[in-house]
Amino acid sequence: MLQALGLPPHADGSRRYSFSAVHPGLAKLHELAVKGSRLPPGARTPFDRELLRLHQALEVYGELRESFSFALPAPELAGSKREVLDHLGLADLEKPPSFLQLFQRAQRIAEVLRAHPEGPDNLPPLERELFALSERMFSWFRGQGGTEPALVPLTGPTGERWLSPWQALREGGGDTRARRVVELLAEVASAYRSNDDPAFENKVGELQRAAHGGGARLVEPGTLELELVYNRLDPFTWAEFLYGLAFLASLAGLLKWRRSSRISAGVLCGLGSVLHAAGIILRMLILQRPPVTNLYDTFVFVGFTIVLLGLLLEGVNRNGLALLSSALGGLAMLLISGRYAADGDTLGMLVAVLDSNFWLASHVITIAMGYAGCCLAGVLGHLYLLQVLLAPNQRASSEQTYSTAYVLLAFGLVFTFIGTVLGGIWADQSWGRFWGWDPKENGALLLVLWTTLVLHARRAGTVGKTGVAVGCVISLVVVMLAWFGINLLGVGLHAYGFTEGIAGWLLGFIFIETLFLVLVLAGIEMRKRRALA
Repeated sequence: MLQALGLPPHADGSRRYSFSAVHPGLAKLHELAVKGSRLPPGARTPFDRELLRLHQALEVYGELRESFSFALPAPELAGSKREVLDHLGLADLEKPPSFLQLFQRAQRIAEVLRAHPEGPDNLPPLERELFALSERMFSWFRGQGGTEPALVPLTGPTGERWLSPWQALREGGGDTRARRVVELLAEVASAYRSNDDPAFENKVGELQRAAHGGGARLVEPGTLELELVYNRLDPFTWAEFLYGLAFLASLAGLLKWRRSSRISAGVLCGLGSVLHAAGIILRMLILQRPPVTNLYDTFVFVGFTIVLLGLLLEGVNRNGLALLSSALGGLAMLLISGRYAADGDTLGMLVAVLDSNFWLASHVITIAMGYAGCCLAGVLGHLYLLQVLLAPNQRASSEQTYSTAYVLLAFGLVFTFIGTVLGGIWADQSWGRFWGWDPKENGALLLVLWTTLVLHARRAGTVGKTGVAVGCVISLVVVMLAWFGINLLGVGLHAYGFTEGIAGWLLGFIFIETLFLVLVLAGIEMRKRRALA
């Protein structure tokens, strides 16, 4: 990347660069980013994607950097002509006027120009200077159009929007409140630059009252405090840590120190689930939404459901395997969720098509619970096959594992089926058709069909317990195909769920699971043959 942009590496090997350090390579970056943006998403290399990410980040930084330029002194705009400033009533200023101060006097400039329609060549000196000023202001205005930060509320016929200061100057028109908010933003900036703390606090208070007037909904202070608690507590990271310890304790309990290790694992997993639940509840209170609103949330919620199911089953079975499975499942889901938290804010705005708390709380939650049941059944399917291979004499324990996996697979089928039907109804309400053969819904349907096939095959006697365990393992693969694989297609109504960069991981997972089944089934078959010999 540095070589492509013609930038020297830091002597200490650091990868952090300031804007001024990157500035010499901006032209080259823009050139490469334009080329990369013309490529289809599937044809972009990791280098192309990183270039586009950096280019977008610098664009946002540039918008933020220029967002208050309307309030800063701009000597290049007004020039040094005293008569121009006198005419505009700005001669008494200690510093050159800002764009906003000139913009507020645009009507005076327009009146002079309307009185002299003959053009700039025949204008008197003052009018000629005003004409040149209007051209410079227009050029400035045209070059500023960033959408960040959205600080100014503007009420229109279609509802309320939040605009950046430059957008508000362009689109605000006669909106008195928007104009007043922009003026107060300039006064806040001036007080800050002057290190005038009392004036700064006073102007911030005025700004809050002005923005809040007329029906604008600001973030409630309680919500901000909750978000601070959420960020400082970092519950999911601590839950990851506790699940990892619980998994190790459960593993130790299967090998040695059975009772003490199992109790320790139960306590650790329970504490992890409390933190896990606290994180989910805090997110719900902050967003005022059900627990699952984006791809990140699905991993968090499915992980919590896996842990909860595992703890409930451990209370019934008391053999440590449910604890082992739930700790592993919760840890894996939170680790995966971390990949989707690395690029930015996980508390972002909800995609418009999902803006329905009822359907988020019904369709999405039931699908997620179905996924959790199938995932936990898949983990127990692995354990059952390993028990049959490595401990064939412990039939009571393996029977218990099989029964639990069977129940969980049925649990997954019921909730996935209900969720898929609800998804079709939601689609009918949102897009006017019940199904539309959307790939994402077909992925969920594939899971329904597979789990139904396994359960019917068992009831019909077509497969035995080992066959059901194999079906549970494959159901885990089907879940991942429905969860991730469909996202790779990049088509369908679920355009908000597309994912890049996971094809290799998904194929690797499928390969490992296939290899596991081949080796374990071959081992079981060899053991059977030796027993018959």
